[in-house]
Amino acid sequence: MSSASARPATTASDQGPLVGDVCHCLRAYVRPQRGANGTAQGARRRRKDVNKMRAAVVYESMFGNTATIATSVANGLRSAGVHVRVIPVTAAGDDVLRTHDLVVIGAPTHALGLSRPSTRADAVLRGAPAEVEARGVREWLEDLQDAHSVRIAVFDTRARAMRHLPGSAARHVAHLLRRRGYDVAPSTSFYVGGTEGPLGRHEEARAGDWATDLGHQMMRQVVV
Repeated sequence: MSSASARPATTASDQGPLVGDVCHCLRAYVRPQRGANGTAQGARRRRKDVNKMRAAVVYESMFGNTATIATSVANGLRSAGVHVRVIPVTAAGDDVLRTHDLVVIGAPTHALGLSRPSTRADAVLRGAPAEVEARGVREWLEDLQDAHSVRIAVFDTRARAMRHLPGSAARHVAHLLRRRGYDVAPSTSFYVGGTEGPLGRHEEARAGDWATDLGHQMMRQVVV
């Protein structure tokens, strides 16, 4: 199974978690920074904290659909004032969680979960670049150094025809990281028309809106 699809139906079950759900979760687990409120020194400290807010969007993509969503997510975070790096999983180090305040992880859904070497090899046979076969999000997660102060959000891309099925790459990632003790915002999905795409007409905009709201929520928690 591939990446993201056409715009889902307007029910919550079709679209996955809504932006508001993400915000609600973030309020529960994003810890505000403490400073000397009401003083010039406190204001400078809060501005300094905002300037330090760093995010990474780490993605796996076979046919470019998840990469496109990752770019939209990064642009949405930037519009909220977050400094963002976009990193393909094949180039992501094992210290990403330790060097960022927020890590957004994106992957295509393969066989109701994360890709495996066999499903990536099949994607290459279908025309995906050969380099995607080397490593996916599954393998990257296994090598990650833990850093439990980081905030994590997860998305996936999957075929719209599969939207009613329970399995997804994002839920798989969230499950693995929660077992390791991380607080993970509710996962969300973006839809494609088939195995190789294309993305649904409004999915890029929806990804940007989701990320902008995520970024604003983080920034409010930092400066309050």
